[in-house]
Amino acid sequence: MGFLLDNCRIFSHTEKMLNFSCGDKDLDDFFLNDAAKYQQQLLCKSYTFRLKSDDAVVVCVFTLSNSSIDARNLPNNRCRKLTENVPYEKSLSSYPATS
Repeated sequence: MGFLLDNCRIFSHTEKMLNFSCGDKDLDDFFLNDAAKYQQQLLCKSYTFRLKSDDAVVVCVFTLSNSSIDARNLPNNRCRKLTENVPYEKSLSSYPATS
């Protein structure tokens, strides 16, 4: 049917991938250092496709997140209320949301 379906299994991205590199410095940094933090804060959910024959081989990694609220368009009091309830070390300009 397709390479991923026939040759891979999907896993929740929960552990560090020490040997991961897709060749894009920003993406490598996100999946190696930030994806687990974002997942803990429920800002996204990351997955890996790994070879059925060798789980150590990562074929692809992707992240899903909901729609978002642009915090820059919120009144100051609403923005403060939103940001104080998100325990993450960075302030974001938008936050995941479900509509």
